[in-house]
Amino acid sequence: MGAAARFRNPQGVATDNAGNLFVADSANFTVRKIVIATGEVTTLAGAAQASGTADGTGAAARFYSVQTVVCDKAGNLFVTDTFNNTIRKVVVGTRVVTTVVGSPDLMGVVLGLLPAGLGNPWGLALGPGGELLIADVAENAILAAQF
Repeated sequence: MGAAARFRNPQGVATDNAGNLFVADSANFTVRKIVIATGEVTTLAGAAQASGTADGTGAAARFYSVQTVVCDKAGNLFVTDTFNNTIRKVVVGTRVVTTVVGSPDLMGVVLGLLPAGLGNPWGLALGPGGELLIADVAENAILAAQF
């Protein structure tokens, strides 16, 4: 908590309208939340030093190399789970994690209905219409996903 919190290879950061900062804590395989006003640090999803791939709630979820995090207007987070070749959604209020794009068993861009395949999704941004823009470094591609 606060000054006692430790990160391992933090990558992307995002803020929401409630005064929170979210961190893709890559080598801890977690998504962390920092309350900006107080400095309180909590683990929103994943478990430190426990890599893998699993949808679930809070510490039951598993990631493998979280790189980027973005926050949509509804307060949901989208994160690149790069080495699982997926984009994951984290509902901040419930801490529920689901896979929304890609499959850990499939590497390479597969166009079509979601979940489509990805190579190594690295960057994320929200487009002007709320679409999720994905930079896939292995496939040298920029993809868009609408939810």
